[in-house]
Amino acid sequence: MKSNKFLAIFDSIDEIYEQIIYEFKKDSKKIIIQENNKINIIIPVEHLKIKEIKFILTENNKTDKELIQDLFVEINN
Repeated sequence: MKSNKFLAIFDSIDEIYEQIIYEFKKDSKKIIIQENNKINIIIPVEHLKIKEIKFILTENNKTDKELIQDLFVEINN
């Protein structure tokens, strides 16, 4: 897994969260690309060396056991 150099400059998860929220609120164009079993989210940032923050969300396939557990939870609700 490749680390995100831009986010590595922060000291805590809270600081990263605040920065991501700040970047989302800016008027810059965000890019969302959906591919087979993943979604790429690209957020441009204003930094000399780093031009964007890129998140790759991959599909998580549940096992049969997990699906059955989910079904039991739904039935109990």
